[in-house]
Formats: sequence, C-alpha cells, structure tokens
Amino acid sequence: NILGKKYWILFFLALVTGYSRIYIGVHYPGDVLAGFLLGIIIAKMLIMLALKFEINLVKYRQVD
Repeated sequence: NILGKKYWILFFLALVTGYSRIYIGVHYPGDVLAGFLLGIIIAKMLIMLALKFEINLVKYRQVD
C-alpha cells in the first residue's frame, strides 16, 4: 500500500471538503460526486502505472 495505514485521513479530509462545498452552496452534490469518482479513477490509474514502471525497472535493472 502506497499510503500505509493513514490513508483514511485523506478520505476523511476529502469527504469533509466535499461536504463543505455543498453546504456553503458553491457546488451541487453531483459536482462533488463526479469529482470524487474522477479522483478515484485517476488515482487508480496512476498507482497502476507506477507499479508497472516499478516492475519494469526491477526486471531490466543491470547488475554491475
């Protein structure tokens, strides 16, 4: 796990921030939900990409 055991703090901050945007009337609930979903999708893609590069770097590393 990239974030370790403290990943729940980031989820809590995202939820509080999203709720605050709705509460003060800056965004509609659909906007916030779409932002959450887009963020999750992009994060998953970046993690998969990082893991793929890490595997390839280990696989093709030259030993001197």
